Amino acid sequence: MDRNRTHVGGNEVLGYLELSAGLRRMFLSRAFAVGALGLAILLPDRALAQQQVPAQRQAAPQVPTLHAVSLKRGNSISRTQSGGNEGRTNVVESSKKSSRSAAVKVTLRSFSKPTEPYEVQCFFAAKDSSRKRIIFDAKKTFSSEITDEISFFSKELDGGTEIKQTTTRKLADTPGLYGEPDRPGGDSKRSKVTAANGSKLEGWIVRVVSGGKVVRTEASLPELKRFAEQESAMLEGYAFSTPAMRR
Repeated sequence: MDRNRTHVGGNEVLGYLELSAGLRRMFLSRAFAVGALGLAILLPDRALAQQQVPAQRQAAPQVPTLHAVSLKRGNSISRTQSGGNEGRTNVVESSKKSSRSAAVKVTLRSFSKPTEPYEVQCFFAAKDSSRKRIIFDAKKTFSSEITDEISFFSKELDGGTEIKQTTTRKLADTPGLYGEPDRPGGDSKRSKVTAANGSKLEGWIVRVVSGGKVVRTEASLPELKRFAEQESAMLEGYAFSTPAMRR
């Protein structure tokens, strides 16, 4: 009787241990499944975050240092003259036309080679005869160098024309008295000057575009730099319609 009871008791203990081990396995498998599900939910967010970090870094444009200085350019004056005689009258018309151009030397420096070329824009400004600011010329080019020097030259700006008309009339001789020879009548001159006002050169604006953004702006005058900041969209329109210079 005692042996049977011991045997039965052993079976009960063994069954209890097996049941406990099964419960533990079931609990661990469920916990693992829940953890795996949570990990699967978290992984896409983490991967997305890891993808966003490089994208944000790439979005930051490279910014070079910019130095710009005016180059000396002289005025150009052209003269023409025409005229003719009509009887005792001689008419001479002379014209003087002045023009001027500008030039700027740009130096760019970067810490490393640009991943994308910089777009370098140059605008030449003037005041017309009504004292209104105009952009009379625009240039642009691209730079992919760590250190680069670029020179921009404007077209000729009409500075106005002055026309002078001189009329010379030969006077009749004065008869001499008492047998004296006739006295030469001499010349009578009259001049008339008319002027057509042109434009007055004001200066230049240089901009550097990197990653689709204007990252540097320099100008020959403080008021031109303020103008560039206020009228950025207008300057972008000029740059868009301007073909790039060959270098």
